[in-house]
Amino acid sequence: MKLFYSYMERLCVYIIYYISLCLSITPAILRHKLAYVRQVFLLPVFCFMMFSNARAQSQDTLGADAGLTHIKSLQIGDNIPEELWHLPLQIVNHPDRKGTTTLNDYRGKLIILDFWATWCGSCIANMPKISKLQEELGDEVQVLLITKEKLPKVDQFFKRNPFSLISVVNDETFNRLFTHLAIPHYSIINKQGTIQAITSSDQITTDNIRRILDDRTAEVTVKIDRDTKSPLLTTSNLPLDRLSHHSVLFEGRLDGFPSSVDQREYGDVVGVTYTNMALAKLFKAVFRKLYPDLNDKRFLFESGDSTKFFYPVHNTISSKQEWYKKNLYSYEVLVKNEKSNDIFNHMLNDLNNHTQFSGILTTRKRRCIQLVFRKKSSSYGKDAGMMNGQQKNFEDIPVENLVSYLDDSSQIPFPVINGINSPKKVNVTITSKFENLEDIRKQLNKQGLDLIDVLADIPVFVISQKQ
Repeated sequence: MKLFYSYMERLCVYIIYYISLCLSITPAILRHKLAYVRQVFLLPVFCFMMFSNARAQSQDTLGADAGLTHIKSLQIGDNIPEELWHLPLQIVNHPDRKGTTTLNDYRGKLIILDFWATWCGSCIANMPKISKLQEELGDEVQVLLITKEKLPKVDQFFKRNPFSLISVVNDETFNRLFTHLAIPHYSIINKQGTIQAITSSDQITTDNIRRILDDRTAEVTVKIDRDTKSPLLTTSNLPLDRLSHHSVLFEGRLDGFPSSVDQREYGDVVGVTYTNMALAKLFKAVFRKLYPDLNDKRFLFESGDSTKFFYPVHNTISSKQEWYKKNLYSYEVLVKNEKSNDIFNHMLNDLNNHTQFSGILTTRKRRCIQLVFRKKSSSYGKDAGMMNGQQKNFEDIPVENLVSYLDDSSQIPFPVINGINSPKKVNVTITSKFENLEDIRKQLNKQGLDLIDVLADIPVFVISQKQ
């Protein structure tokens, strides 16, 4: 259309030139007639030229999506529309400091569109791998990051994170045409300009990209986007306001879902959803909610196959993926708002009843560190705990408060219990960051206190595998 207006404008110039020539040689007797012709004919021609200029200019100055709204969402096997090849794209982090580019600049290469955002941790974590792939295959491959975010924010990101990747900013068009619900999201355009794959980050490997470049079969899994804001089993508009109780447990990795926890609220219905987590995380989440006064030192894996419970260390990506398929779990529970206090009791019952493991609060004799008086404490006083530089001053506090502080410290690997049977308050000054158990013991010794090893019956949350 723009080309059409250009041709018409040139034609009009020729017509005006011809008429002007006629006017210059026409006898005066006819000039009054030509003046009329000039008014009637030249004015519309002039208006047409003005319109054509405005029209042509508007195509360049309209928003990024102008003229492309007729293009529907693109799928695997679709060819990139010609208009999209030539769409101006605002970019940052170009090696030549260019401010704009087009897909057409990389035509003939394999193009990887990487949809991301500066707030997306998974997107950023994958950038070193993508950047390395770009460096290794730069002659045949072009990675284009795509984000909806504005230029200043993205520019600041690359100043803090010097990845050698070009990013399109302020995007609307590509996010509309390459539809997705979750990021990172990847669309691969082959050298012929056809969308060959729509996939996730774990499929963007050098081997897979080389296979596509060599026209070999690449086993690239299609990315499945799911709406993580809806309950797992809600596939239609069920009347959630009439739901009384719902819980579901999936064994094995659910493709399309992240590893995450989400609070739910649907009118009078509330709940929680955990997706793609090891059983250790699920049981620990229950333990922390049901027993907030107990810390993780009292979370005890007592018996069973730990490789089915905790995340093991994997030597290869394939072994990691295989473990995910069998040992990740997803769980959801929904209840009426008035029964929200029962959510984690329901969750514990479901985990105990429907997995290989069970968890229970009980008592065990365990190695502990006991706080005791070494000699009579000499200072009693006020009623506060305060920070003072690199020191922490406990002034006139109950002994139990000091015990809780020590028990929560990761530098003491065992539970800390109270061995002082006295209502008196204590005054203690310790370094705010002590190195280990022996370090804090020496500091307390100077102030009339000690930490001793004991075996004691304490409450613990015990995990065991069912027989």
